Amino acid sequence: MPLASFAGSLGALAIVYGLSTARRRGTSTIVLLLGGVTLQALLSAVIAFVQYLADFTQTFRNVRWLMGSLDVASLLADRRGAACRWRSRGRASRRCRACSI
Repeated sequence: MPLASFAGSLGALAIVYGLSTARRRGTSTIVLLLGGVTLQALLSAVIAFVQYLADFTQTFRNVRWLMGSLDVASLLADRRGAACRWRSRGRASRRCRACSI
């Protein structure tokens, strides 16, 4: 998910920069600002449409993630669990404190 978010932000940056340099007179600050605001409104509408199509649980997770909360994301728990399984291979009963997820 973080790689897709980063790629999407680079794509949005390229679109806004492309809009600001489309007049071939260099970058225009006003076009750069208004293009960014317009693209933000368009992409917010896309996010709202995706949330409309999702079920309750997916919408809850998306809203929490957009607000900045990582407690419902399972990527960190998956990484921690994989690291603990790798560390405890061969040791059946010993577990580290970080492995209790």
